[in-house]
Amino acid sequence: MATTAGGTKRSRSPNMTVALIVAVFGKVIAALKADFTPTKPITFNNVATTWGAVTNVFQTAVDKVNAAAAAKKAYATAVVDQHAALAAARAQLKLLTAWAISQYGDAAYATFGLPGPKPGAARAAVAKAVATSKGKATRAAKKHALAAVTGPSEEESAGAAILGALAPSAGSAPANTAPAKP
Repeated sequence: MATTAGGTKRSRSPNMTVALIVAVFGKVIAALKADFTPTKPITFNNVATTWGAVTNVFQTAVDKVNAAAAAKKAYATAVVDQHAALAAARAQLKLLTAWAISQYGDAAYATFGLPGPKPGAARAAVAKAVATSKGKATRAAKKHALAAVTGPSEEESAGAAILGALAPSAGSAPANTAPAKP
């Protein structure tokens, strides 16, 4: 916060970006160098200084901002270079692994310090078969338990009713019987 001439405090505008601040500082530096003698003493809040020292404060801030911007750019470039180098190394590792296994067999993993094959493939097939059989057993058990509570399903009772209507009763003769021969 800065103190105005009337003694009230105000904060820096939130819209002042670093670039804008650097531009303002550049104008302040130019004005100080043009209009004031660097060795002439000045007093701010009972602290004696010179115009040259005031100019140096602003110049140091501008220099640090520029150095930080250069460091950020160098860092970004270094990260891009790192990603490219890692991608190339990973591709080379795949080729080396394939070659080493073809030359040395499974001993290549220990010899070259390569990561070994993942052991999960065979276990996954067994686990999948077990899960399938458990699923079938669970569905059958649920169907049986539901039938015991609610009775036969609508499909089963409708089918039984149709078959019952078509089936002849025990005391009646079949309708399509031929006449008995004498």
